[in-house]
Amino acid sequence: GNRCTSGQNLLEVIDISSITTPYLVKSYPMFNPHGLGIDGNLLFICDGAAGLKIFDRSDPLDIINNKLAHYPDFFAFDVIPMDGVLMLVGEDGIYQYDYSDPGNIVQISHIQIVDDED
Repeated sequence: GNRCTSGQNLLEVIDISSITTPYLVKSYPMFNPHGLGIDGNLLFICDGAAGLKIFDRSDPLDIINNKLAHYPDFFAFDVIPMDGVLMLVGEDGIYQYDYSDPGNIVQISHIQIVDDED
């Protein structure tokens, strides 16, 4: 998101096989990343106004070239993928999607959340 003061919008892959000496494996440029989620080899990234992106993460050195899908109209803050169902927190509520086919996710439900202060 944009609250980070580093000025960099990156996905960083960190090796934590030795918890006492983690190290950066690779960095990938992003537009404005917020939340991410993993289910198996699927990596879901909420990339701000650039939308939701789904990658195959099986090769951490080449994630950026393994994009499975891009949904530019999704402005998501966070995602929780689990067993083919994606919980997505968007600007106007919480959504559920079936992602059994990552290239064609299907909306299951939407709970609208409205700001009553207006």
